[in-house]
Amino acid sequence: MKNNLFRIGLVVIVVGVMVPMIASAATVAKGDTYNLAKDQTVQGDLYVVSANPVVNGTVTGDLVLAGGNVIVDGMIGQDLLVAGGNLNLSGTVQDDIRAAGGTITIS
Repeated sequence: MKNNLFRIGLVVIVVGVMVPMIASAATVAKGDTYNLAKDQTVQGDLYVVSANPVVNGTVTGDLVLAGGNVIVDGMIGQDLLVAGGNLNLSGTVQDDIRAAGGTITIS
């Protein structure tokens, strides 16, 4: 009985997490470098895994970044979630910032 309740609970949690992710627009990028130029806009959420991600443009949704040397100098419409070695966060974030890194600079 407990095993069945655990499975049902797990399914409910997974569905509850996945449905909003599927329903929203998202852009995923990866590679050694990633650059969102100042004049570029990503509609919806942006997920980036890169050694050296640079975001100078606009993201209308959440921005989720993982990288070695991370620069965020653009406009983020919702949350910023970032992890990396060196984080330089000087852009505008409309909601929450969650950051983990070796060196974090917020200006």
